[in-house]
Formats: sequence, structure tokens, C-alpha cells
Amino acid sequence: MKSSLNNHSFIRHEIPGLSNLLAGETRPFRTQTEDKVMSLKMMVSFLLRSSVLATIPIAAVAQACSPWKCGPVQPWVEMSVEAVNPAAALVEHDPIDVTVTATLKGIATTTLRSGRLCIREQTPDCVDVDLQKDSTVRRTIRTQAPAAGVAVPIEAFYCEVESDSNGECVEKFSSGSGQRVAIGARYEVILQSFEILHTRARQSDSVKVSLAGVAGATAATDSQLCDIVGPPTYCVGPTVQGDFHGGEVMARGDIRVGPFTLIPESGPDLNLLTVITNSGHSYNEKAFLAFMNLMNTFGAGIYGSLEQSGGSELESATKTLNDAMVADCDGVVLSQMQILLNRTVEGQYASTLDARTRDNGFWVLQTKIDERANNVNCGDSSKYRATLRVVRTSWRAPNDNFDGQERIVLSDFSEESAPRYCPHGSAVVEVGCSGRYCDNLHLVCGRYAREFVFGHRDIDSHQWSGWYSEEDGGHPPGWLDPAPITGFVTGVDCRGDYCDDLRVDSDAAQSPVGEGAPVGVVSEETAPARCPAGQFVTKLLCSGSYCDNISVWCSQ
Repeated sequence: MKSSLNNHSFIRHEIPGLSNLLAGETRPFRTQTEDKVMSLKMMVSFLLRSSVLATIPIAAVAQACSPWKCGPVQPWVEMSVEAVNPAAALVEHDPIDVTVTATLKGIATTTLRSGRLCIREQTPDCVDVDLQKDSTVRRTIRTQAPAAGVAVPIEAFYCEVESDSNGECVEKFSSGSGQRVAIGARYEVILQSFEILHTRARQSDSVKVSLAGVAGATAATDSQLCDIVGPPTYCVGPTVQGDFHGGEVMARGDIRVGPFTLIPESGPDLNLLTVITNSGHSYNEKAFLAFMNLMNTFGAGIYGSLEQSGGSELESATKTLNDAMVADCDGVVLSQMQILLNRTVEGQYASTLDARTRDNGFWVLQTKIDERANNVNCGDSSKYRATLRVVRTSWRAPNDNFDGQERIVLSDFSEESAPRYCPHGSAVVEVGCSGRYCDNLHLVCGRYAREFVFGHRDIDSHQWSGWYSEEDGGHPPGWLDPAPITGFVTGVDCRGDYCDDLRVDSDAAQSPVGEGAPVGVVSEETAPARCPAGQFVTKLLCSGSYCDNISVWCSQ
């Protein structure tokens, strides 16, 4: 019998807590069969009680949740991008509203979890939210449209600030099925300059330039192209440039068409017609407009060679226009059509507008040299070439902390051109140049006051600095000793060979916070210098031959 008691004592040691389940002392005298039955009953009772304990909710006995885990179940957030507004005609980097829903799942408690709902961007836009078990929250987040594309994902995510995250919001879950939307890029085309390799007349040509552009159907399909009142502007010219014997000449006036909004890899290409005439005498304006309206023929989705689609018709119209000009030496010296591809053509994967402007926001292209046989009484055959600048006005630098500022791209200029001014309510935010010794200047303006309607400022608000060049220290008199900045730079003028002498116009109505800091040095070998978001140009300093290197300063 002692052996039997020893066996019971062993069992109690092997199953902790078993003694708490026994009802009284063990009787000393039992048969082995009774001992076995008793042991089995105690084992069953212990297992049953253990299973009951296991079903008690953890929340009732566990401690508070860790940063992102409550008990044995890992929670999650069900998310959905419900709507994007506007729903159509989206343009990259324009403001959009994204409606997102989020539901907390897989958690036993009803404790609120505090976090943020964000739209995935380089710098995400977020709103604070409190999530509760099985309760759906809906938030609309103001953000900016991503870069242009035919099916661009709009994705949201949920994050929380954890104790060891240094205040950063740590992403937890993202929307399983974000929306995909079509987003366009906005373009303008500027006739930047023309080059006279040989005149049509013996001494000099009296040059007029024109530019037309169209992408797909026009805004008023029943109207002639040059009669349509924009925007977009489909046709500009003829614009008088002056009398020239040769060389490259910066176009005078704002010879630009657009804006055209194109969705990459979807929709029509952008078709251009550039025309330059020597027309020193009166000309048949009706014939000229009819010539420019040829673009109507090419406006409905041409995807191929312009020479194949309209070359012969263009040459026939050129001859008709030449016949309409009254003087022997007057006539067309350049008429060329170009397709700027919006869809990828096999073997030309880097030739689309999107590919050419994605990295820096513009593309400079030249027409072919147009050589035209001349009247026997005039000089030798004329030779002209034109340079166009395609500006992606909706473009933003990849690292740009964009704050919704509107960009206004001015046409390039040089010493032969008039000064360039920003419209009322805006100031210079970007400076670039091209050509030898930074000869051709490029300015971009940005709004500082949305309540102003764009237009010309009162002449009394213009405050021109004195002329300066590298020989003068590269700055207007008195700018550095001390530096009396009177306002943001709103206009630039130049004179002398290669724009050697500069002067800047400032707006006295706006007072920068100090002189600012340099953001870059611009030359023809470099990319344009841009002010950080919310800042504008305060100073342009220069160095090098012909003021070749321009230091751009910006301030708030």
C-alpha cells in the first residue's frame, strides 16, 4: 500500500495544482483499480478547468496593448481610396482631393488607436484619425496629383507615431486597391529664335514669323484655326521681327501656342507649323491666314511622318502663298511642320514629349534648314532655321516641395528683345540661360498673391536697378554695401553683346525677409536655378566674361 501512496504523491508533483482540485484527503486504503479510476478523474477535471481558463478574453487579464499588438491577434486596417476629385481632366501637380476610408480589424478591445491617414507622395499629405474596432472612418485629404501618366496609382496608407520612432509616423498598412487615374501634362510651345544662313533678298530680309499648333480636335471645330479665341492659343502671327542680313535672332514678342494638355501614351500628338516670311512689302493677309489654317488638316490625330501625311499639300500651299506676295523677293523662307510624339513609336522610346521633358521641364528643338530657290532677280537661295522651346508648364522638380504655386513661363530674350516682366501678383522663381556666354535668358514667374488678377503692374511700381556687369563687381551699385533689397525681382532687361549688361526690376509692394541666400549659379552649361517653394528671387549677381555666370539669390 505504501507503493500506492508513493505513486499518488508522484502524480501530484507531476501535475502542478492537482491538489487544489481534490475534495479532501486521499483515503489510505484503496485497491489499485480504484487508484487508477481516481487518477483518471482528477486528470479529466484538471484538463477541463485549464480549457476554461484558456477561453477567458485576454483583455480581462492581459496588460495594456503594446504599440501595435494587442494579445495574440495581430490587428490590421482595411483601407480604400474611395474617390479622387476632380474625377477627370487631371493635370500633374494640380491640387486634388482624395477620399479615403479606414476600418480597424482583428483586435479584441474597443480602445482607440491614434494615427494618421496619408496619401503616398514624396512628401505625404496626412490627416489625424482615431480608429476603433470595426468602426469605419472617412477622410478627404487635399494633396497634389502625381506626375503625368495614363494609369497613375493613387495610394493611401495608415501610420502611427511610436515611442522609439523619433516622432516619425511609422507606416502600418496601405490601401490594398488604390485607384488608377489618367493624369495629363500641360505644354506650351515658344518660337525662341530663328537663324538666317542666307537671306532671300540681296541685302536683308524683312522678317515676319508665325507659329501654329494643335493636338487633336480644336476647341471650336467649326472655326478656322487662327480665328479661335483661346485658351488654348492655336495660332500666332505674322509678327514683325525687323530687317536682318544674317545670324541667329531672338524672336521679338511672345510667339507661343498652347497650353495643350496631353496624357502620355494616350490621345493625339502635338502638331506644329512654323512659318517665316520675307515680306517687306504689303502682302495678301487673307492668303497668309489661309496658309496658317492648314493646321486644321493635321489636327485630328496624326501618328506618323508629317512628310507622308501633309508634305505635298504644304508645298502646294507655300507656292500659292508666294504667288500672293506682290514683290519679287518677298516670299516664304521657312515653312515646316513637326509632330511632337505623345505616343511611343517602336524604336523611339525616348522621343515622346513626356520622355523629353520629364527630367527638366523643357525641350529645345530645331527645324531642319529650309533652303528655297529664289527668284532670278533676287539673291541666292534662302536658308533659314528656327528654334522652338517646348515648356512643360506643369512640371515640378523631383525634390521640389511644391506648395501649389502657379508657374508662368516667359519667352526667352536677349539684348535684341524687350525686357521680360512677371504678371501682376507674381515674381521670378527660376532663372536659366542658353547660347554662348549665357546670351539668351529664361525666366519663370510664380504667384505670391492669388487675390491678384494677372495683368500688367502700374508703371509707377517698377523700380529698375542701375545697369551692371562683371566689370562693376557683378551687382548694381550699392547692393552689397549694404544690401538694400527693395522687393522681389519681377523683371529683367539686358543690353550689349551676349547680354553683357543687366538690370533688374523689383516690386516695391512686396518686402522680402532679408536678402536671402544663393541657390545656384546659372550658365549655358547648367540647368536653371530655382527658388525653394514659397521663395522668390531677390538678387541676380554675375561674374565671368559678358556676365556669363549668374548667381541667383532667393528669399521668402
